[in-house]
Amino acid sequence: MYGQFDEVRIIKKIYEDYDLPKTCIEFGAYDGITNSNTYYFWNKKGFRSLLIEPDPNLYELLEKNSNQNCTVINDFVSVKNSLNKIIKKYNFPKKIGILSIDIDSNDLEIFKKIDHSSTHIVVIEFNNQFPVWVDYEDPKDCVVFRHSALAVVNFATKNGYKLLDVRGANLILVNQVNLALPDSIYPNKLEDCFDYLEQKRACKDIRIIGSKFTTNAKIFSQRPGILLRLKKFLFQLALVMNYSLRRKLIPNNKIPENCKKRIYKAGLYI
Repeated sequence: MYGQFDEVRIIKKIYEDYDLPKTCIEFGAYDGITNSNTYYFWNKKGFRSLLIEPDPNLYELLEKNSNQNCTVINDFVSVKNSLNKIIKKYNFPKKIGILSIDIDSNDLEIFKKIDHSSTHIVVIEFNNQFPVWVDYEDPKDCVVFRHSALAVVNFATKNGYKLLDVRGANLILVNQVNLALPDSIYPNKLEDCFDYLEQKRACKDIRIIGSKFTTNAKIFSQRPGILLRLKKFLFQLALVMNYSLRRKLIPNNKIPENCKKRIYKAGLYI
């Protein structure tokens, strides 16, 4: 019921107290249950749901775990294959009560392309290895370090959303145009609700920034000395050994030039 970081408990409270459309969309939906931000709502509360998962093996599990409230799709959501196109193709209702975006990739770029007049609550993943003060987003043509929480919040604020909470590596946003909530339930700023404990667990040393799944490159939140660079090398070596033992493809450790420009602009170091 609880989602990956207890997001469901927070959304459930909003659903119980305010007028939220009984529709939800989740991508990637995984098996429909594990770490799901929508399972409770379509399984227990009868929400009509659109569940999108690109991995064929996980999609099979998703089909088995879903019920009559669900439309399940084995597909990628991308800039070209936008959510708007998928919604239209499957004749899903325009009003989206809960939208959960977790594709371990360019989640922010996907979020930018949706129809913001249709959303109410949005849960979106970010790279929580970035310090709370960093405004960083990968260029459109690459996925390396992905995007920081602040980059998502800055875009969301300009488009009518307000930050409700941060749970682990997920932001919970409310579209104020479609869902009027009292100001008293919102934090004053991102720093007030940022999950610093989960950040420390994710990156082990908050001075060294990486990105799970997408790269073995590392950057720094402060000017690195010899010892910090050595620590970065040891982190990279540990990942190579881990992936090699499991016979998995080792992520690249190169940083494209267009990413480097944004890294420096964000006040970070290579």
